[in-house]
Amino acid sequence: MSGTEHTGYTLLTRSYSATGTTELHTGKHHVLYLTREFSSESYKRFYYDEIHAIFSVKTNEFQVANAISISVALLSLLLLLASLSNLPLVLGFSVSMVTGILLLVINLIKGPTVRTVIQTEVNREEINCFRRQRALDKILPQLISLIQDAQTSLVKQTETAPVTEPPADEAAAPMNGDTHEQPPS
Repeated sequence: MSGTEHTGYTLLTRSYSATGTTELHTGKHHVLYLTREFSSESYKRFYYDEIHAIFSVKTNEFQVANAISISVALLSLLLLLASLSNLPLVLGFSVSMVTGILLLVINLIKGPTVRTVIQTEVNREEINCFRRQRALDKILPQLISLIQDAQTSLVKQTETAPVTEPPADEAAAPMNGDTHEQPPS
């Protein structure tokens, strides 16, 4: 049993950063977005029937990280070749070259970066749990299913609700104190 099951929430995803963690949980009627930064927590609820859109935009962080990793590896290789006679430098540049290659491989495995936003009628919130396209692709179908179920049941409730017509004398009554009478001329 995970730590969130007893509260009625199910953890969808968790993301770590230098400043804290973000989590996305599903509840019976809403998604709970939790942000922990140092010693503070903030919670935001997005009710399934109020979510208008979830969209993501690819960012250039993936390409920038790849370019930096390749640059570190190539620069280290060049410096390594230039200092073949000095063993401590060769070892140092070898470590930095392997580090650059390792960071490149890890970034390639993780895949492209995205910025994901949940939009409701009143606000738009960036969800930092989905920083990679692969994580978003894994969780999004489950989230969309919950949203569609809630919004479908809302439509069914609206369709079955009886429509009441105003009484005939109220329907013909003028609004805001206006009258249909012509002033005397």
